[in-house]
Amino acid sequence: MAKGSEQKKLIFLGILGAALVGVLIYQLFFSGPPPRPTLANSNRSATPDTRSSVPVQNPESAAKVAQQSGRGNGQEAEFQELLSDNTPLQLAAYKPTGSPAVSERGNIFEYWVKPPPPPRLPDPPPPITIVGVNPQSATAGTPRSFTLTVYVKNSPADAEVLLDGRAKPTKRVNDGALTVEMTPGDYAYQKSINVEVKSKSEPVKQYSNSANFAVTPTPEPPFRFIGILGEQGVLEIGQSKEVLRVRVGDKIQSLWRVDSIAVGGMELTHLQFDIKRRLPLQEKPK
Repeated sequence: MAKGSEQKKLIFLGILGAALVGVLIYQLFFSGPPPRPTLANSNRSATPDTRSSVPVQNPESAAKVAQQSGRGNGQEAEFQELLSDNTPLQLAAYKPTGSPAVSERGNIFEYWVKPPPPPRLPDPPPPITIVGVNPQSATAGTPRSFTLTVYVKNSPADAEVLLDGRAKPTKRVNDGALTVEMTPGDYAYQKSINVEVKSKSEPVKQYSNSANFAVTPTPEPPFRFIGILGEQGVLEIGQSKEVLRVRVGDKIQSLWRVDSIAVGGMELTHLQFDIKRRLPLQEKPK
């Protein structure tokens, strides 16, 4: 009897174990996922899941929480509409100006290049035009005054000539020529003088282009005064080292006249420009 009862127990345990294994296999491989709660099930209260002990939140309670946070019924409907919207997102390309714009090709990695600035328009031509000046140059240090003629177009009746921005007394010869007197002080040293023409009454509106008047350097004697022999002066000419004896009144190279000879120095005059120069006595190096 004892053996029979033990065999029955073993058979019962084997059947129970097989049933448990079958239930486990069914749960793992044949049963579907539990239904997901949605906002549409607003009338259904939160119930615990039959397969898990985690309770599912009631959508009605979520709506109450949203209403209490300030969204209200209208915002709840808007929130529900956003959840049901399946429209694809529009990607925008960023521009440095701060205003996003959708790329034509829809590429958010497209590099935006700032367009170059518009080309600068050329300045309008001045109302008055200087055609030229005569003479075009003078030698610095010349002790003579001369007349500078400025040839112009479209000059007003009150036009005046300016040298380096300084107005000079101007004489109007005709509609195309203006003259000013150049004194020795105006071109005493080497430089470039800026010549302009403007109207006395409207210098801002009535002005001209610029022209240059060149002042060339003062000529210097190309020889050295190296000695005195009686009334004669001894000169050494340039790089040739030629020695020349001269008297007062003699001309050297047809350009320089000897005015005086003394131990302190020799006085010379340039015959073309009337420029005076003094040569100190220099001992010839041994």
